[in-house]
Amino acid sequence: MSAPPPAPLLVVHQGALGDLVCLFPLLAALRRHRPLALIAQAGLARLARSEGIADEAHPVEAAWTAALFSGDPGDRLRAWVGGFAWVLAFSGAEALLAPLRRLAGKRLVAVPPRPPAGAAVHVADHARGLLVAAGLLAADDPEVRSPPPAAGRPPERVWIHPGAGSARKRWPLGRFLAVADRLRAAGKDPAFLAGPAEEDLLPPIRAAGHAVTQPENLTDLAACLRRGSAYLGCDSGPSHLAAWCGIPCAVLFGPSDPARWAPRGRAVRILLPTLSCRPCFESEPENCAAPDCLLGVRPEEALAALAALLRPPG
Repeated sequence: MSAPPPAPLLVVHQGALGDLVCLFPLLAALRRHRPLALIAQAGLARLARSEGIADEAHPVEAAWTAALFSGDPGDRLRAWVGGFAWVLAFSGAEALLAPLRRLAGKRLVAVPPRPPAGAAVHVADHARGLLVAAGLLAADDPEVRSPPPAAGRPPERVWIHPGAGSARKRWPLGRFLAVADRLRAAGKDPAFLAGPAEEDLLPPIRAAGHAVTQPENLTDLAACLRRGSAYLGCDSGPSHLAAWCGIPCAVLFGPSDPARWAPRGRAVRILLPTLSCRPCFESEPENCAAPDCLLGVRPEEALAALAALLRPPG
């Protein structure tokens, strides 16, 4: 007689693109053991489903999922949550955890979405340690990586994403344009990726004669990334997605700490100048008057990193 299938796991994550994609390898590892349902922002839920991270994914903005966090979710939702072996919530907000605790009881596992401020621990390692302690993963459970991009990608295409979730983390656009000019002069095919948050950057990019691609959604963004041979960007959600997609990445860090937030993938180079100060993005309301952490990386260093990433092995 065959064993019954494992009861499913419900994951609740209300964070942004980079916050969730950091956890894709862990969520994929969890899914190897039991079916996984995800509640996340609508675009992220669709992305996770298309990337094989979740068996089912639901938008946190929907009225019925919002009812999970109200005082009276109703019998139908209670029964739905009751079908999960565990409810894993990446949150430290009691306003979200309290209603889930009333529904799931001891089946709720709450994971603060980031390590304590100042701790040089990567967010994925922080989460993994808590999942192992909760018994949801074994200490030797390997993380799951996205399959490598298909062969036959244009070897000249280099994606450049100049934006970031905060303007404090943006490398100056003029430096991205200088890199793109040098790449084009060397026979490469640089192209800029832009979303709604980068609308202000589009006029000068186009005025410089560079191509701009604006994916319609995150699933399209992942498909675009997989058609490139290298990527250059800041500490941003698209940079985490590029690393997950297996594209060689050069990622610029300024006031945020790569020890905590570096994208993880098959080939990732972090560009960060040597500074006497500590990264302050999570502890200070604004950057220094002269942000050496952003200005200390020169275009030549970004070009050298891309050249190393594009160099054939051997």
